[in-house]
Amino acid sequence: DQIVTDIAVIDVDRENKRLRLRETAPGWSFDDVQSRTAVALEVEGDLGTMV
Repeated sequence: DQIVTDIAVIDVDRENKRLRLRETAPGWSFDDVQSRTAVALEVEGDLGTMV
């Protein structure tokens, strides 16, 4: 499953109860998105940019 917003694409791992930030909108960083998200996000590998 995925959550897609104007600023991010987030993968939902229901089995492990985790959210993984996959991509951010141009000009947005992990910290920008995390500061606007109520739950902890994880990043694995390179963070992509939404097109």
